[in-house]
Amino acid sequence: MLAVALSALSCGKPPPPPVMGPPEVSVMHPIRRETTDYLNYDGITRGVKQTEVRPRVNGYLEKVLYKPDTQVKAGQPLFLIDQRPYKVAKQRAEAERAGKRAMIDSTRAELDRVRKLAEQQAASEQERLNRQAAYDLAVAEVQTSEAELAAAELNLTYTEIKAEIAGRVSRNLVDEGTLLKENEQVLCTIVNDDQIYVDFNVSESEYLEWIRKNPKSRTEDAGKVPVVIEMGMADQSGYPNVGRVVSGDNTVDPSTATFAVRAMFENADKQIAPGLYVRVRAVNGRSESILVPDAAVQSDARGQFVMVIGEKDLVERRGVVPARGAKIGEYRRIVEGLTEQDRVIVNGLQRARPGAPVKINMVEGPKFVEGPAPATLPTTQPATQPQ
Repeated sequence: MLAVALSALSCGKPPPPPVMGPPEVSVMHPIRRETTDYLNYDGITRGVKQTEVRPRVNGYLEKVLYKPDTQVKAGQPLFLIDQRPYKVAKQRAEAERAGKRAMIDSTRAELDRVRKLAEQQAASEQERLNRQAAYDLAVAEVQTSEAELAAAELNLTYTEIKAEIAGRVSRNLVDEGTLLKENEQVLCTIVNDDQIYVDFNVSESEYLEWIRKNPKSRTEDAGKVPVVIEMGMADQSGYPNVGRVVSGDNTVDPSTATFAVRAMFENADKQIAPGLYVRVRAVNGRSESILVPDAAVQSDARGQFVMVIGEKDLVERRGVVPARGAKIGEYRRIVEGLTEQDRVIVNGLQRARPGAPVKINMVEGPKFVEGPAPATLPTTQPATQPQ
């Protein structure tokens, strides 16, 4: 009976928990490939020519003569200011000029009479000088009146506000009936968007690296070999727009340690609008690079790192320095921290802990695809900056 009871108790005891082995992770060696080095920046688009339209005379805005968001030609009327006060001013100036001209005729006749009398010793020299001064004064007053008339005519023409440049015009920023003051209000803006500038800033170190690689980039021969720039907008993948650098600043900004650069892009289809934030890149040569899958690169408060298999097959945290710029396909270029002999964890990172053992599964990385070749300028593009 006792033996049977002991046997029953032993059968009801739970089995011991299973022993867990080390977690399995996928590991690969970094690959070495020759890749194109790019310098990548954020830029903003601007019109090649853009202007603010302001009134040149005071007056009430009578009419808006254009349709917003349309192309206008240089010299096309945009606004009309009430012309009546300026027409009156012109008529007054014309009348004053006519009166001054009449004075010239009178003083000239008097001067001629006194000259003849002076020749006959019938008038004094002082009287002749007085008549000459009166005539010269009348001539000067006519010239003054003509200048006043020209100013009145010019002010009258300024009541019709015209486009100074050709381009796309904005909405009107003031309404009809508004009292305008000379040079104060902005009535509208005009942007010539046949071509577009992109402004971006290069760091001091990148600027120095560039001019060391391109020693003639700051000389008079720089424009003979244009620097190609690729650009992508927010809704575009890659860099489908191709332009060229047209200017750089004459100094490095000491407050930001950056160098301002301007590129230009053709915009015949009007798809690029001024004021957009865009991505730009420029080729900085080719070199051999160490590459690992982008998914293997992590970051924390200490910086960017990858998990590698170290001595005794234990996991190690390895700090790395990725190259500037976008990834290449599924890979990230590593400037510092890895060699081709390292074993990098590419899958199972959530199970890998530094100092812990793991079960290693060596794998091949994703297929390396560098992408399209760097762009070149179309042969139809102009080689110089527009004037």
